[in-house]
Amino acid sequence: MILERACKCKADIHQLYIDYKEAYDTTNRAELVEIMKESGIPMNLVRLVKMTLANTNSKVTIQGELSPDFETTIGLRQGDSLSTFYLTYIWKR
Repeated sequence: MILERACKCKADIHQLYIDYKEAYDTTNRAELVEIMKESGIPMNLVRLVKMTLANTNSKVTIQGELSPDFETTIGLRQGDSLSTFYLTYIWKR
């Protein structure tokens, strides 16, 4: 509907699609910390973010069986309310 209306009004329209799965799963944590420092985020908050992302372990279910713990070193934690905050800094760059 938006595209149809834009065509009728001869208006420019810009669309942006974000692959959130890709964004959350591939975030480079070290780069995130550096971007936050460069953006002037107070160091106490940068350290807090770094601590929340450090030593994260995951498990997956495969054919109904839960795997042993394994460390995750990239990406953001699912359900972490700060994850959108982290991504904002990466996208601004």
